[in-house]
Amino acid sequence: MLGLISTLQAAHADGRGVEALTSGKVEQLKNLQGQASDRPAHWINNILCRFHGLCAAPYTGGDGSAPKVRIVRSKPSPAPEADLLQLKPNPAMNWVAIDHLLPDGIASGSVRIIDLTGKPLINHTLGNKLGQSVIQLGEFAPGAYMVQLLHDGEVLEVERLIVR
Repeated sequence: MLGLISTLQAAHADGRGVEALTSGKVEQLKNLQGQASDRPAHWINNILCRFHGLCAAPYTGGDGSAPKVRIVRSKPSPAPEADLLQLKPNPAMNWVAIDHLLPDGIASGSVRIIDLTGKPLINHTLGNKLGQSVIQLGEFAPGAYMVQLLHDGEVLEVERLIVR
C-alpha cells in the first residue's frame, strides 16, 4: 500500500495524474502489483488497465498464501440485442405500459393483444420507432394474454402478459 501511495505522490509532485504516468512509474506499479491479490493490487490493476491498457485478470485468494487461481476472462460476447417489446408491470392489474423498439429499417408497426385462443382484443398502431403505449386493462378478465409486435402483419416479437 505504501509503495502505491509513494509512487502516486511522486507522480503528482511532477504534475502528472494516473493517466499520464511515465513509463518508469508504470513499471514501478507493475512490480508492486506482482502476483498480489490484496486491495492495493486491485487498485493498481485498475489504474494500469484503465489508463495504460495493461489489463490482467486478478488473482483469487487473498488469505496471505500464494494465489490459487488466476481468473481468465474470454473475449466478451457481443451484447444481446435490445428487447423489441417490454411490458411493465407484468403481472398487471388496471393498465400495462408497452415499450417498443422497432428494428432498423422498420418505421411503422402495431401492437396487438390476443387471448390464448388467438382472438385479437386490441390492435394499437405505433407512431414512432421507439416509444411507449399505455393500455387500460379494465375490460380484461384475469388470465394470460399474448402481446405481439407487428410490422405489415408479420409478428416481430411476442411477450406474455398476465392480468390479475
